[in-house]
Formats: sequence, C-alpha cells, structure tokens
Amino acid sequence: MLREHTPSASALNPEDLSMLQQVFDRICDKRGIIKHTGRASDVAGDLIDLFQHGIRNEVQLLRLLSANLNYPDE
Repeated sequence: MLREHTPSASALNPEDLSMLQQVFDRICDKRGIIKHTGRASDVAGDLIDLFQHGIRNEVQLLRLLSANLNYPDE
C-alpha cells in the first residue's frame, strides 16, 4: 500500500520503509481501517507526506496520524 504513494520508493532505505509500514499497519489497526480501501490510501498518503516533510520519528508519526485521522467513510 505504501509503495503506491511513494514515486521515489526506491530512494527509501529498507529501515525507513519497514518503519513506515509498521506505522501504517498500527494506524489502520487502531482505527479499524481495512487495507486496500480509500481510507487506507488516505492514511498512506498522509504518512508519506509527513515523512517527506521531515518527520522521521515513528512515535511522532503515530501521534500525528492518531490525532488527525478523521477520514470520511467510503
């Protein structure tokens, strides 16, 4: 799911990609979001945006996305 939102996914190192996947999985699990849906796509996009804007800390990403996850239902 995350690779769909990262045009330069090859530029991410394996550790970054693994961390982003873990954050994505935790946010989806916490919010009851089914993967491969529009809501999950929104989460992935927001996660990648935050990462590309310099937020690289897993805890910060989790906090920001947990606080701001009010995606509309599909």
